[in-house]
Amino acid sequence: MSEQCNGLGGMLLATVLRWVGNDSAVTGRDPYIMTQINPDNHASMRLFKAYGFSDEGVDEDDSEYHIWSRNVERFRTDRLWLSQLTQVAE
Repeated sequence: MSEQCNGLGGMLLATVLRWVGNDSAVTGRDPYIMTQINPDNHASMRLFKAYGFSDEGVDEDDSEYHIWSRNVERFRTDRLWLSQLTQVAE
């Protein structure tokens, strides 16, 4: 994993994944995340791949982008805030 994946984008994406996993455990909603990424944006593709997303191919509704997706493990947690992560890291 490159250094870029350890920056703010990685922290934010990890926080979103925790939120989705917790939300799914609490509400029973489907823990599925989908996003669009421009195939020229190699940094974003590396980041999302490093966090377990798969390239589903060209978006049928917007051919300039690819769909990236992943299912998130359901789990309950109180560690949902980015500030909690930075305190642990210090």
